[in-house]
Amino acid sequence: MVIRGNHDDEALFDRAFTDWQPVRDIEGLRFVCFRDWLAADRSPVRGDANRARFLAAVDDADSPAQIHVQHYMIDPPTFASGWKYEYVDAADYRDRINASGRVAAVLSGHYHPGSHLVSPEGVHYSVPKAFTSAPHPFRIVEVAVSGGSARVVGIGDRSAENGGAG
Repeated sequence: MVIRGNHDDEALFDRAFTDWQPVRDIEGLRFVCFRDWLAADRSPVRGDANRARFLAAVDDADSPAQIHVQHYMIDPPTFASGWKYEYVDAADYRDRINASGRVAAVLSGHYHPGSHLVSPEGVHYSVPKAFTSAPHPFRIVEVAVSGGSARVVGIGDRSAENGGAG
């Protein structure tokens, strides 16, 4: 899965990732990806097509367990250094995700210090630290799938500079 960031050129992204698909089923999980942008006031917005994809996904009673992937955050609400890091309607997304019972994890970026939150419903909202700066950290989220449901069973932060060790 690859997601365009807010500094990535959209045309270049499309040329580099010609096989990009917004919804992909892999190993019993449905990955639902969103290509969102910043509004004129620099607030993250989902847009009509992506919001329709989101609503269809969380309302799909026949869907396998889902992982949602997007650049901007849904939870926790984050405002730092004068910038809002989550969607303008993030609370609605969070409430629908938590109520759906279909989403095991929401993987985001954008907030370079990173964060991790588990909702009372068990949904993991995971934002790894920014990969752009040394030591080039990344996060591995391990998900177990059983009987059409999924749960996060492990999360580990790693670094490209130490060979991927924790």
